[in-house]
Amino acid sequence: HGIQHVAKKIDLLNATEFANFSNSVRQNDGVTPLFSNPSQFGKGTDWQDAIFRSAPIDNYQFTISDGNEKTKYKLSGGYFSQDGIIVNTGLKRGNLNLFLENNATSKLKIGLTTNLSYTYNATDNPNIVTAALTISPVLPIKDSTGRWLTNNDMISKYGGSFYTKGNPVAMAEDVINQVKKTHLLTNAYAEYEILKDLKFRVSAGADVEYTNYSYYEPIGTPDGSNINTLGSAQVSNTQYFSWLNENTLSYKKTFGKSIIDAVAGITFQEVKDNSVTSSASGFTDNHFTFNNLFLGQIQYPSSSAADRWALNSYLFRVNYEFDKKYLFTFTSREDGSSRFGNDNKYGFFPSGAFAYRLSDEDFMKHIRQISNAKLRVSYGITGNQDIPSFSSLAQMGGNAAIINGERTVGFVPTTVANPNLKWERTAQFDGGLDLGLFKNRVNLTADYYYKKTTNLLLASQIPYTTGYSTAISNIGSISNKGLEFDLNTVNIDGVFKWHTDFNISFNRNKVLELGTTNGSIISQGYLFYFGSYSIAQKGQPLGMFYSYKNTGIWQTSDNIAGSSQPTAQPGDQKILDINHDGQIDANDRTIIGNPNPKYTFGFSNDFSWKGFDLKVLLTCSHGNMIDNEGYIDYKFPNGTTNISRDTYYNRWTPQNPTNNHTRAGSTITPLTSSMYLEDGSYVKIKNVTLGYTFSPKLLKRTTISRIRIYATVQNLYTFSKYTGFDPEVNLFGANPLLMGYDYDYYPSARTAIVGANISF
Repeated sequence: HGIQHVAKKIDLLNATEFANFSNSVRQNDGVTPLFSNPSQFGKGTDWQDAIFRSAPIDNYQFTISDGNEKTKYKLSGGYFSQDGIIVNTGLKRGNLNLFLENNATSKLKIGLTTNLSYTYNATDNPNIVTAALTISPVLPIKDSTGRWLTNNDMISKYGGSFYTKGNPVAMAEDVINQVKKTHLLTNAYAEYEILKDLKFRVSAGADVEYTNYSYYEPIGTPDGSNINTLGSAQVSNTQYFSWLNENTLSYKKTFGKSIIDAVAGITFQEVKDNSVTSSASGFTDNHFTFNNLFLGQIQYPSSSAADRWALNSYLFRVNYEFDKKYLFTFTSREDGSSRFGNDNKYGFFPSGAFAYRLSDEDFMKHIRQISNAKLRVSYGITGNQDIPSFSSLAQMGGNAAIINGERTVGFVPTTVANPNLKWERTAQFDGGLDLGLFKNRVNLTADYYYKKTTNLLLASQIPYTTGYSTAISNIGSISNKGLEFDLNTVNIDGVFKWHTDFNISFNRNKVLELGTTNGSIISQGYLFYFGSYSIAQKGQPLGMFYSYKNTGIWQTSDNIAGSSQPTAQPGDQKILDINHDGQIDANDRTIIGNPNPKYTFGFSNDFSWKGFDLKVLLTCSHGNMIDNEGYIDYKFPNGTTNISRDTYYNRWTPQNPTNNHTRAGSTITPLTSSMYLEDGSYVKIKNVTLGYTFSPKLLKRTTISRIRIYATVQNLYTFSKYTGFDPEVNLFGANPLLMGYDYDYYPSARTAIVGANISF
C-alpha cells in the first residue's frame, strides 16, 4: 500500500499577483486596467491544488506452487489499484497466471502457460493540466449556483479578453474518459525426446485482446472552446488476435572437451485486428452517458477498420564450447513479412559471437588478484518490419461529398505503391571484457558497440506533383556507437554488508545518408504552427530541434528599424537572420539543440545488517535539451492567462533589460525558438527501500517460512534546472524523429509504499 503526491508543482501567480500583472499589461498597451483593487482577491484559487490529489496505490500478489516428478504447477495472481494524482484518473488491474507441466512418458513432456488480465484505466483529458496552468486564479471553481466558471466569466464580469481552455476541475470531475481491456495470452507445448540428445518441440500460442474505449462529456461542461457544450459521447471497440506456431529441433552432445548445442526451427505468426467507432452529441439528458448514442441529436458518421499481417521465419543456432575456455555461437534467421513487396518479403539475418575465458589459462591462474577474465566479440544483423500493413501497395480510401443535396460515397487513392519496400537492416559489432578481481569482490564489464542501420523505413517527402506528400520508403542509413561500463563491488562483506553497482552509457548517433533531395526530413512538433520542428539531417544526430535561433531580447538601444525585424518592439525576441535576406521566415530555421543525452548512468547501493536491508538507487541523464512548449502557455506574458512567477519577475521591462523572458503585452506573438529550449539534465533519487526480514527462529513454530516488511519511496527527489514538471519526459514516446518535447505533460508522482512479503 502506498500514497502518491505530485512530485512538483509549477510556481504560478496567485490571484492578487495576477490582477496586478493583468493591469500592468493593459497599462503598457495604453488600455484602462480592469481591477481597481487587486489585493481584494487574496491568493484566489490554486487550480493545481484543485485537480491534484493524494492518491492511494495498492498491490496484492500471491503464488502457489507444487509438484512431483511427474507433474508440477504454479498458480499466481494479483490485483493492482492505483488512483491517479489527477482527480478522477486511475488504473485497476487484475491478473491470473497458470503454469502446468506434465511428464506424460519418459520421453514426452507437455505443458501449458496462461495469463488472463483485466484492466480499467480512467485517463485524463489532455487539456486538464494546460487549463490548470493558464486559467485565472481570480476565478472561484463554481459560482453561488453551482455553475462551473471559466475565463469567459472574467470577460463578462470585468471586461477585457481572457484566453481559456476550460475549467480544469469540471473536465476532471465530470468528463468520463475510460479504457477497459481484457487480455488473454496462452501457449501450449509438447517436447519429445527422439534420441538421447535430440529433442523435438512444438508450441502453439494465442494472444487475444479486447479493448473498449468510452468517452462522455456532460451537458454544460466548460471544456476548451465548447464553453456550453450540449453533451458529446464516443464509443470504440477494438479486437486483436494473434496466433504463433513454433517448431524446433534441439541437439546437445558432449565430445570429450567439446560441447555442441544446436537448435533449428520454423515459425509462423498471423495477426488480425479490427475496430469500430461511433459518436454523437447534442444530448438532452446525461442519464445514459455513452450507453445510448441514439439519443444524441447530432449523429456523426461511424467508422470501422480491419488489419492483417503475417510473419514466417526459419531459424538456426549452434553453440560450441571447447575446454570450457573457447565459446562460439552462430545464428541465422530467414524472416518473411507480408508487409513487403513480392520480391522482397524475405530477409536473411546472420550473427556470430566468440568468447574466450582468459582466466582459465595456466599463465593467468598464478595472478591471484584476477578471479575471472573473459573477452567477447560479436557481429550480427537484425531486421525491422515495423510499418503499416499493405505499405508496399497502392491503397484506396473512402470519401463522401454532398452532390445535388445527397450524400455520395466514393473511393480515392490514399497512398502511392512502392513494390520495392524491403527489410530495414541493422548490423552491429560488439566487443567486451568481463573482469573479476579479488575473488570477484570487484566485477567490471566494459563494452564497445557500433550499429549501422540501412534501408531505413521512413515516411519520406515526395514531390506534390505525384498527388501525395509522403510515402514510406527505404531511405538512408544511421549509425549508433557507444561505450557501456558496469562496475559491481562488494565493499564490505561481514555482518554488515555493502554492495555497490554503477553503470554508465555513452551513445552517439549520426544520420549517414537520407535518400531525399535535400538530405533531410523535417518532422512537426506538437505546436508546429508556432515553429516547433525536428529534423533528421545528414551528418547530424537524429531528431535535432529545428527552429529559430534566439540571440536575446531586443533592447531600447538596439537598431530595430535597420534589422531583419523592423516591426519588433523592445522586449520582443531577437531572431537570427540565418540566410541574411533581411527578413525572418521559415528559411531562417536552423538546428538549435540536441535532445540526445551525452551520457546516462545508474548508481545503486545495497546495505544489510542482520535482518535489515537498505537500497538506494540514483539515475542520471546529462547533456540533453528539452523543448518546453509551456512557453506558449504559462510562460507567455500576454496578460490573458496565468503565468509562472519566474516569468513575471524575470520578464523584460525597461527597468529590467533581461534576456530571459520577453516583454508583457497583448500584442506579442508566440514563436518557438532556442529560447524555449532548456537543459534536461537531471540526477534523480529514483528509489529508496528499507526492509526487515524476521529471523527464522521466530517463525520455526509457525507455518510461515519467511516474513519481510519494507517501506519504499519512489521518485524521492530530482536535482535539475528544468522548469517543467519533470525532465524525464517525452511527449511523442519512442518516436526517434520527435524526441525531447514537453507540453504540460501528466506530472510524475512521488510515492511512499509500505508492504510485506510472506511465504508459507
